[in-house]
Amino acid sequence: MSLSPESTNEAYRRSLIQQLPRGVAWTGERDSVLWKLLLAFGTELGNLDARTKDILDEIDARTTEELLEEWEDLVGLPGACVSNPSTDIEDRRAALLTRLKEKGGHSIPFFVELALSLGFQVEIEEFCAFRAGKSGAGDPVYDEDGQFVWKVHASNNLTADQRELLECSIERVSPAYTLVLFEYDLDTYVREAVEVGLRAPACTLVFS
Repeated sequence: MSLSPESTNEAYRRSLIQQLPRGVAWTGERDSVLWKLLLAFGTELGNLDARTKDILDEIDARTTEELLEEWEDLVGLPGACVSNPSTDIEDRRAALLTRLKEKGGHSIPFFVELALSLGFQVEIEEFCAFRAGKSGAGDPVYDEDGQFVWKVHASNNLTADQRELLECSIERVSPAYTLVLFEYDLDTYVREAVEVGLRAPACTLVFS
């Protein structure tokens, strides 16, 4: 059980008094200058003790408050993708924990899951370079540069702000050697994919 600040201050004062030499010169009267001086020392030591305990809260992202802004700077929050960041301590702390728990990845499931975490459903299309022996008749023909391009298909019902959030969030963690495109035609894309028998083969060079 932790002591109250008053109890801690008193405990430090008593400890200081116990360290004093014995003798009549070292009065124990409460209205003496010595007593008041030790009370002041005890108060400051108690305050230092309390602040030391605060450090334990501040070095933990789950409980930080005074150093929350420093934690946010460390992980790049709120970031360019959030135009109106929350000022609520609990919301900011939750965003911090989410960022710290991110594992990252360069796979299609990772980017689909990232979009879902923002509240958006997406499909991802790859553009594989046509290769003899691997590609077949009817496969799209793209050059070598095309294999570094991929497209995110999302709903055309998204607002401008939602589109900006989705694009910024995906571009922030997309592979640096790729170019990601966005098209808001999810229903059409899924319908056409079903009609032609689903997607082209995966391009392992992009998502490996």
